[in-house]
Amino acid sequence: MTDNLIEAVAQALAISWFGSGVDEWAVTEVRPDAIAVIRTAAPLILDMAADALEADAELCDCFARSEGECACGAWDDYKTAPVENMVALVRQLKERFQ
Repeated sequence: MTDNLIEAVAQALAISWFGSGVDEWAVTEVRPDAIAVIRTAAPLILDMAADALEADAELCDCFARSEGECACGAWDDYKTAPVENMVALVRQLKERFQ
């Protein structure tokens, strides 16, 4: 858990509880609540990312019409994918929450 993440969640909580224009005192007061929110939400978010990766792993990327034609491995329930594809999937998941 990074300080930037805690600060961002604390800012959001302070604004939602005290209104716009919150000061440092308000942010400091809600910091423990921000940590609790992150600890609660993080496993759920990671599960969603894993589910998205698993769903993509089942999709054939090489447009094969049969198992014998498949070069990506999706027909065998195991597809290898470049890391940039996995990063892109997680970023797409992130966009759903913005």
